[in-house]
Amino acid sequence: MSKLKKLETLLKEDVLVEVRENIIELQEELSKKNTQGIQDDLKYMQDVKAYFDEAVLNIDNGSMTEEIASEMLEDLEGMKTDEDDV
Repeated sequence: MSKLKKLETLLKEDVLVEVRENIIELQEELSKKNTQGIQDDLKYMQDVKAYFDEAVLNIDNGSMTEEIASEMLEDLEGMKTDEDDV
């Protein structure tokens, strides 16, 4: 499987699903308790979603290279490793 296809699958089936779930949770939290911290977290997650949505768009329109896909996969793996360490 190419790096582009692997990244596309990971983003669509895992990363963006989790990001959307986090956004929903933060919106629910915000409706109960409106704090600057929750607002900041929500804004951050919305920015993360926009970044990954753009990556999927770039894959779909053919403007992402295998090299960029490989770098993103490495970054995502590093993020997962950091998350597992917590």
